[in-house]
Amino acid sequence: TLQFANDLEDLAINGLGTGGDPFLSIMEGFVKKQQDGAAEASVDISNGWTVESLQSLVSSVPRKYRATRNGMKFYASTNTIQSFINNLGSQGNLSFVPGVVERVIQNGPPVFGSPISYRLFGLPMVEVPYYPDDYIDLTFPNNRIWGFQRDVTLHRQFEPKKDTIEYTVYIRFGLELEEELAGSW
Repeated sequence: TLQFANDLEDLAINGLGTGGDPFLSIMEGFVKKQQDGAAEASVDISNGWTVESLQSLVSSVPRKYRATRNGMKFYASTNTIQSFINNLGSQGNLSFVPGVVERVIQNGPPVFGSPISYRLFGLPMVEVPYYPDDYIDLTFPNNRIWGFQRDVTLHRQFEPKKDTIEYTVYIRFGLELEEELAGSW
């Protein structure tokens, strides 16, 4: 079930719709839909992710979304977030400035392995492992719509000679962006 969930998440995020990988060509994922339809800001990251490059993303948010900007979140891959933090450190800017970059520690004092998240310009930065590297998305969480059909068919087959169990799952699901211009800058 964990592998099936990971595959669904990978397809929903990175689906291409055509060509390339046979699995990812099943349908268009959120990243592809946002890149095709949304007004994206062009950000220069030749020097790595910087506070200034992310500020240009925030500044490019259309005017009608600025009043409710506090409901938005940054979404980025693990490598992109690490690149951003490493770039801040290499520039000597790792002294997380309240209001610009904040380190948020959940559930009390820092303990090895405790969850740590970051806020940039007061907006949460969410780590999404399946996101492509060097891609940051700024959108409302409820802008992404997933629809699942109730009928899920599961077939289990045991292969005695190989001592393996093969599961085949049939499921119908779809996804859409509620409003294309509310995502991916």
